[in-house]
Amino acid sequence: NQKVENTGYLTLNHNYSAPCTPLGCMEILKQYDISVSGKNVVILGRSNIVGLLIVAIVMPIVASIVRLAISRSREFQADRTGALTSGQPEALASALEKLDRGAVNSPMKVAEPASHLFIVNPLRGNTMSRLFSTHPPTEERARRLRNMSDQNDPH
Repeated sequence: NQKVENTGYLTLNHNYSAPCTPLGCMEILKQYDISVSGKNVVILGRSNIVGLLIVAIVMPIVASIVRLAISRSREFQADRTGALTSGQPEALASALEKLDRGAVNSPMKVAEPASHLFIVNPLRGNTMSRLFSTHPPTEERARRLRNMSDQNDPH
């Protein structure tokens, strides 16, 4: 005649179990001062191997996307700093476009891990390669620089 205590009932005041890890279940039992010494305690659970696999696959992709977003924002910040330093955002936009045309007309053989060392994206390719590029589109960089020029134009 053993007494069965439902920790879900104890924690939620409902007659169902609360989802928690085995360690979490033990903590709940301790909080309610329920001794398990000399008792058979069964904690039902399931393997989280699927969750671990998903995390192992998804997290590196998410980390790469975050790294690339930071790299792109730094490119925009470097453009802004260059424009403010020179006082000529239009000239900088024009120079970026010329460099980009040069990269299109005379493609270089550059390994992807070294592409961040270039002022403009030396890699050309499909949408996926642009998605994972460390460089924002040159057109967007030039547009932002020209917007700075328009804002500083007193006419």
